[in-house]
Amino acid sequence: RVVPEPRRGVCQARQTGVDAARGEIIASTDADSVVSPDWLRCLDAAFRADPSLVAVAGPCRYTDPPWWAAVFPPAFFVVVDRLHARTGRLLYLTATNVAFRREGFPGYDVRLTQGGDEVDLRRRLQAWGPVAWDAGNAVRTSSRRMDFGLAHTLVVSFGYHYGLNYALGRLLRRPPLGPA
Repeated sequence: RVVPEPRRGVCQARQTGVDAARGEIIASTDADSVVSPDWLRCLDAAFRADPSLVAVAGPCRYTDPPWWAAVFPPAFFVVVDRLHARTGRLLYLTATNVAFRREGFPGYDVRLTQGGDEVDLRRRLQAWGPVAWDAGNAVRTSSRRMDFGLAHTLVVSFGYHYGLNYALGRLLRRPPLGPA
């Protein structure tokens, strides 16, 4: 089912989807992503194995990425996996591969823009309860955002959208700039 959302912003669109959903578990991916045939089965198995879980997250893999995106993101997700295994906490999660319980979900901050939404979602989910990491349940997603090159991805996508924009938005309690 497609739910229209005329207001701008990825968090607003995701929250509208959550509000329209009827199931016990909300699974989130993106329009430019492809999940494996057993993606939902794996998410369900994780929730059934541990009823205390509030969420389950996993990595993404880029389709036809430039060389550096074939190396660095998978290495980063190995770090995420190892840190989670040692501490039970997630360093990062991607909204293209996450599922959470509907009941009690703290919601998306609809003021946030691209990048900061994932940082905030991770923070909100971990404050709510245990979040599992399933390194084997990856989602394939478009590498189109990597087309501008490594420097642009590091400075603009991660530096501004994931870091600075999120930090300033939390500090100012409003988004400093609009969506990318």
